[in-house]
Amino acid sequence: MKTLMLFALLTWMLVSPNDPLLAREVVAKIPIMLYFSRTDCHFCRNLEEEILNPLIHSGTYRDKIIIRQIVLDSSQPTKTFDDELQTPEELAKTFDVQVTPTLLFVDNNGRELVTRIVGYQKTGYYSHHLEESINKAGEELRNH
Repeated sequence: MKTLMLFALLTWMLVSPNDPLLAREVVAKIPIMLYFSRTDCHFCRNLEEEILNPLIHSGTYRDKIIIRQIVLDSSQPTKTFDDELQTPEELAKTFDVQVTPTLLFVDNNGRELVTRIVGYQKTGYYSHHLEESINKAGEELRNH
């Protein structure tokens, strides 16, 4: 249920390569955070409840990051940055994601902009680290 709530909250920030209404020019100017999770991952649920949901509700990063959740135990194929269909597991292999949660910060071609964040520990530093990564990804995108 909580995953569905997060999914609903992410929809306004969600980027989908399948969505023809989302102009590629807009996506080219905003970094994309790929959030790799699993439905049975309690670290993922904690991250969503303690960090991601408050971040989304605050609206602070609404124009600074696009969030796309990749649920690894889903079988729903998705279109990749190369317009190919892949399952979430295949996408995880493409990005060498081995642990959930993992946050990747990429451009609209799937190129990583800053160091990924792997795992989640309840520390006050995690929020700061996430905010720093979002800001650095935006800078990297603008300067590249």
